[in-house]
Parts: sequence; structure tokens; C-alpha cells
Amino acid sequence: MKNTKKLNIYFNLGLLIFIFIGPLIFAIGLYLKTPQWLKQKTLNNGIFISPPIDFDKLKKKIIFKSKSLRRWQVFYLTNKECKKACRQRLYILHQIITALGKNSWKLNPALIQVDPSATVYNNLFDSYSISVKEYQRVFVNKKMYSGYYLIDTQGKIILYYPTDTPGEDLYKDLLHLL
Repeated sequence: MKNTKKLNIYFNLGLLIFIFIGPLIFAIGLYLKTPQWLKQKTLNNGIFISPPIDFDKLKKKIIFKSKSLRRWQVFYLTNKECKKACRQRLYILHQIITALGKNSWKLNPALIQVDPSATVYNNLFDSYSISVKEYQRVFVNKKMYSGYYLIDTQGKIILYYPTDTPGEDLYKDLLHLL
């Protein structure tokens, strides 16, 4: 009788240890082996800009600027006159902003044209123009050309999306950030 009681106590103790320590050992084993299905999924599909570019220090001419508070900004930079392809990308940007729904107020879209004599495309976006010299100094030197750029709330340009980036990738990143 005493033997079965002792055996029962050891069995219960071993079961408790297995229940509480077993998952910890299992988690450590998974962490050390890092199988393919356990890897972290990254959401930023853009190219991280390091060190970030200070948007406020760009020598830009304001064509149209809405009165807005400091918030996230996404702008499309074009080094040509805004024609069919540019307008299509601005339409995609507008669709992304609309798709954000209740979070769309947290994002301020803009257009930057590399031409001092640029005309305003529309009044939906803030519009700026920068000189060719400024474009060469800031963007071309970092091998970044036309595309979408993301600015954080501190005024730093942190992500770059080339023009061939699908709108879904930009949308997913913005949805995650906001």
C-alpha cells in the first residue's frame, strides 16, 4: 500500500513537472532549430533608407500644401512631367488611401516633381517641386529614383518603394503602420 502511494506521488510530481516544464523545453528546442515555418514574416516590402533623409531639409518649392498636422506622409516622386504613367500611380496612391478607411486621416499623400516649372496635378495631394540638382544630390546618389516614399511623423523619409512595386505591398505596409 505504501509503495503504491509513493509511486502515485512520484507519478503526479513527474506529470506536473512535464506539464509545466515540457512546453518550455519544446519552445527552446523550436527557437534553437528555427524551422522554416517558425520564421518571422516581415511586412515592409519597401527598401529601408539608412540613414533616413530629413524631408524638411529638402530644398523644395511648395506648389500646393494643405494645412495638416504632423502625421505619416507618403509621396510619389517623379523626375518627369506627370503624364499617363504618373497619373496612374497617383490614382493607385489615392485608391490605397481610400482603402485605409478609418485610418486614412493619419496619412498625408503628396506629389513631388523634379521640375521647377512644374504645374499642380490636382488638389487632392500636397504638391512640391524640387530642382534637378537637389534630386541628384539626395535621391540619385542613394540609387533611389521615381517611386513612392514613406515619411514618418518626425519628418524622416524612411522607406522607398520603386515604381514597379504592386499597390498591395504598399497598402499592407501602411495598414500595418497605421
